[in-house]
Amino acid sequence: MADTLIGDSDLTFGITETGNIGYFESLEYDASVEILEVVDGDGDIVSVDFYGKKIAVSGTFAYTANSDANDPADAIGTGSTITVGQAPVGTGFTGAATIYVTKVRQSFSNTDVLKVEFEGMYWPNLAS
Repeated sequence: MADTLIGDSDLTFGITETGNIGYFESLEYDASVEILEVVDGDGDIVSVDFYGKKIAVSGTFAYTANSDANDPADAIGTGSTITVGQAPVGTGFTGAATIYVTKVRQSFSNTDVLKVEFEGMYWPNLAS
């Protein structure tokens, strides 16, 4: 069922990600940078340099037969990637993100479908 939003039309409900690995239930982005502080002889910070922008990505999806071709477990530590199409808000990039997968967890249950949780890293300025 589609959502019905009453009130502020600027709110975003749900995940627009359709992905190529299953049905997403959650998708999280955590953007960060490294910081270099330059200190003078008195111990005061006189300059700050921000560098090394990266975005940690994690998510959970319901595994489907189509997931086999893009299984995050196949990409761990290989330099292979998965692609997530929903761009994070306010992180300075749009369109698909190429995720280098660092961790995958699969959950089996008698009362639910196979769920896959993954973690990885996206470097916006890394040329593939």
